[in-house]
Amino acid sequence: MTFQALDVSCRQCVIDVRQLLKGQSGIIDIKVNEMLNIFYIDYDPDKIFEEDLEKLIKKIGYKIVKLRSVRDTH
Repeated sequence: MTFQALDVSCRQCVIDVRQLLKGQSGIIDIKVNEMLNIFYIDYDPDKIFEEDLEKLIKKIGYKIVKLRSVRDTH
């Protein structure tokens, strides 16, 4: 899953989103382009659904725009 997080205005915001995601079962890896607030998430779709990830991020107050990437194979 690749998305741009809107309303992320500082490094601590990026850290907060990363920590939230890293704590979820099924997350394999997270890479972030901090300049553009783009998150590249590698996850196990048998353990967590993309929709669940979106809900988690929105629940802590960030809007996201899903992007397509070569990394998105799920």
